[in-house]
Amino acid sequence: MKIIELICESYREGDDSKFTHNGKTYQLDPFLKRSEDISPEYVPINKVDWIIKYTSPDPVRVKNANIDVPALAVNDPKWGLVVIDGLHRLVKSKELGKKSFLVKILPNEWFNEEIK
Repeated sequence: MKIIELICESYREGDDSKFTHNGKTYQLDPFLKRSEDISPEYVPINKVDWIIKYTSPDPVRVKNANIDVPALAVNDPKWGLVVIDGLHRLVKSKELGKKSFLVKILPNEWFNEEIK
C-alpha cells in the first residue's frame, strides 16, 4: 500500500483539469491534494460503473490508465457513488473483468466549501 500512497501524494492533473458535480464545476487538483489523507478502499465495480453509459471515454486514455491510482468518488444522496475523477481507470478495470474498484470516497461537505 506504500507505493499507492506515494503515487497518490504526487498525482496532479493540472490547472486545466476540472470536473462537474450536480451542475457545479470544480478545479480537480485541490480535491486531489485534500484527499491525500483519505485511505483508498475497494468498492464493488457495479456500484460505480453506471456512470460509463453517460460518458465517452477516450480509448487511448483507457489503455494507458493506471488502475493502481485510486479514483475519487462521492456518495451522492441522489445518485449513489459517483466517480468524479478516474473514469478511464474505471473503464479499464471493467474491461479487465475486475469485480472491485479502488476509490477514495470524499465527504459530501467538501462540495459545499471553497476548497483551495
